[in-house]
Amino acid sequence: MKIYTDKRSRKLYELQINNNVEICWLFSSSKSQFSFRGSSRIDLSDDKLFYWDQLNEKSKSM
Repeated sequence: MKIYTDKRSRKLYELQINNNVEICWLFSSSKSQFSFRGSSRIDLSDDKLFYWDQLNEKSKSM
């Protein structure tokens, strides 16, 4: 799973200190919840930046 952020986010700093992550989705209409746990890896290679650059400004600001 790939999750993107940028240097403006505090999340980058937090992941450098603790790379344990949990991602949760809640679908309120079906009352279903999905959770994934794991460890993160920060990847600043050019191909990852390519995908970030393809996002529109609204998506980047979230």
